Amino acid sequence: MSAGTRRRSLRARIIGWSFVPTAIILAVVALLNFYSYQNVTESLVMERDRELARLSASQLMADLQQHVELLLALARSPELYAPDPQGQQAALSRVANRLVVFDGGVVILD
Repeated sequence: MSAGTRRRSLRARIIGWSFVPTAIILAVVALLNFYSYQNVTESLVMERDRELARLSASQLMADLQQHVELLLALARSPELYAPDPQGQQAALSRVANRLVVFDGGVVILD
């Protein structure tokens, strides 16, 4: 083997022994970054979904509260307490336009 060939072989080994560990370290760092970003993204999505569920529940509660207030106002009317079914029917007919949100109807129970 000549000195030039040996020098090239030595140079190739030095480059190889410095490149391979560097490439392995870079690959490990890239994988750690990937898993780190994945965990952060997952926690952000969970937090966003939790906040969205809270806001949706709050909106639903507000919507249901309007229905409850409407029915309570109707239930407090004196015509509904009278034992006269025709009077009760007339009271329901007077507020029928406000009761349209109850598409299944409204029933008075004793």
